[in-house]
Amino acid sequence: MAKASPTKTDEAAPVINPAQQAMSYLKANKTDHYNFEETVTDFTRSSSLGLTGTMEGGIQPGAHRAVGITTGGKTSCTLDFMYHFLKNSAKGKRGVYVRAEGRLSPDVMARSGITFVTDPEQWVDGTCFILESNVFEMVFGFMGEIIRNNPTKTRYFFIIDSMDMMAKKADLEKGLEDAAQVAGGALITSVFLKKTSTALAKRGHICWFISQVREAIRIGNGPAGPPRQGNSSGGHAMEHAGDWVLEFLPRWKDDIIRENPADPKSKPIGHMCKVRIIKSNNETYGQEVEYPIKYGRKNASSVWVEREIGDLLLQWELVDKKGSWLSVNSNVLAAIKKATGVDFAEKVQGVNALYDALEIEPKVVAFLYDRALAGTLMDLKV
Repeated sequence: MAKASPTKTDEAAPVINPAQQAMSYLKANKTDHYNFEETVTDFTRSSSLGLTGTMEGGIQPGAHRAVGITTGGKTSCTLDFMYHFLKNSAKGKRGVYVRAEGRLSPDVMARSGITFVTDPEQWVDGTCFILESNVFEMVFGFMGEIIRNNPTKTRYFFIIDSMDMMAKKADLEKGLEDAAQVAGGALITSVFLKKTSTALAKRGHICWFISQVREAIRIGNGPAGPPRQGNSSGGHAMEHAGDWVLEFLPRWKDDIIRENPADPKSKPIGHMCKVRIIKSNNETYGQEVEYPIKYGRKNASSVWVEREIGDLLLQWELVDKKGSWLSVNSNVLAAIKKATGVDFAEKVQGVNALYDALEIEPKVVAFLYDRALAGTLMDLKV
C-alpha cells in the first residue's frame, strides 16, 4: 500500500530566531522606540579646565541639574556650557533659555558670549531663543514639541532658570488666597521627563534644570530618610533623570581674588567659584572643584582659564620659579612654537606676569588647555 504524501499541516513551520523576532517587532512598533536612530555621544566642555577635566571632557547629551544658593554661579556656568555647545559646530545647533524668573540681565548676556533673540523669526543656528514663561504646560509643551517633532534634526541646548519660579497654569490663575496643587509642578516635570528623557540623550540634546537650595544638600543617607539632592524644585524625577548634578557653594571672604593678595582691602578683581559634584557619570561623587572668575570680562571669557593654566604649569614644574622670576620649560616653549607659531615669553617676573602673558596669547591658552585635558601636557617635562 502506497504511503500517503504529507499535507501542509505536516510540514515543519519555518524557525524564526530571536534576532528576526526582535527585528520584526521593532519594525512594527517604530514610533515606540529609538533603536533605529543614531546615538549622539559627543562632549560639551566648559571654559574651566579644572571643571572640564574633573568631568572627563564635559557633559554629554541628556538632562543635568544645577542647584545652589543665589549668586553661586549656576546661570553663568550653564550658559558657559551652552556657549561651547553652540560654538562647536554651530550649524544645526540652537539654544533655548527659559526665563522663568524674569532675570537675564544685559551684563549676564554680554558675559556669556551668546547671541540671544526673543523673536522666533530671528532664531537661527548658533543663537539662543529666550522663552519668557514660567508656566509648566507652556514651557514643557514647547520643549517637547521641538524635541519629538524635529524633521531638521536640530540639536537643542535648554536651560530652565529656574524651576523654583515655575507654576501650573491653573495655579497661576487662582487668587492669592487659594492654595496651589501640592507637588503639581513635580508631577508635570515627571511626565515631561518620561516623554523626552530618552530622546534628549539619544538625539544629542542637553537640558539644564536650575534650582535654588532650600536646605543643605546631603550626600548619602541622612537622618530624615533616603538620599536626596537637596530640597530643590522638580521632585524625585529630576534626581533620577539628571546625569550630572552640580551644587554651587557659598562664596566667602577668602574666595575673593584681590588686586594685591597681601592686602585684604585692595580691589577685588575676581573670585573662586566652588562646585560640589552631587551626581556624576564617573567616580567624582562628592568631590569639590573650584575655578577662578575674573571681573569685567565679556564674550565667554569670565572664567579665568589663563590663571588655571598658569597655576597648573607651576604645580607640574613646567615653569621653574627662582625668587620672583619664572622660567618656562624649553620643551613647552618648543611645543607652543610648533603648534601655534607663537614665540611665548621664556622668562617673566612674578606669577601675575605669567597670567598676563597667557591672556594676550589665546592660541597658546587653547593649545595648553587641550594638552592638559588630553593628559599629555606632562609629557613635555624634561
